[in-house]
Amino acid sequence: MNDKELIELLKEKTITDILTSKDLDEDLFYRLSSERGNVLSCIDFNKEDDVLEYSFECHSLSFAYLDKVNSATKITTHKEVQALVYGDKVKCIEEIDDRKYSKIILNGVLDYLGENESRTLIETMKNHLYDNGEIIITLTNKYSIKLLSGAKQYGENEYFTSLRYLIRTGFAIA
Repeated sequence: MNDKELIELLKEKTITDILTSKDLDEDLFYRLSSERGNVLSCIDFNKEDDVLEYSFECHSLSFAYLDKVNSATKITTHKEVQALVYGDKVKCIEEIDDRKYSKIILNGVLDYLGENESRTLIETMKNHLYDNGEIIITLTNKYSIKLLSGAKQYGENEYFTSLRYLIRTGFAIA
């Protein structure tokens, strides 16, 4: 589902209605489910935190911390989608601003970058942290039960890509 279709759907239905629909697909779940925020459940967010989140097409991760922090800013090119999901609770920007943050979340972004690009992004983000700030990095788990049991990895068109990777690299025993 492209952003234009998602925007139209969000104008017609609430997120709850979409997530409880029998027509819910993996793409919509990935992009809208607050359950994906469990990846951040071990992080201690508090009312003094100013959080910057940079995530790839995961529009719901902020629900995990939104009510616990002072402010939330998201780097996104999906401003209209974000506005429909969060209203005015999250400030949306298209590139890093001049502010400093107590926590910066890189959610799945490094999965799509090469080593040098990842290093550059992390160094750039470090310049936007308070002295005692934290960078939180999440990555796709190629070896998850879900993916090894045959589900498609988000953004891929083939099944069992994780299992094929394990076999190709010699990590799997036949």
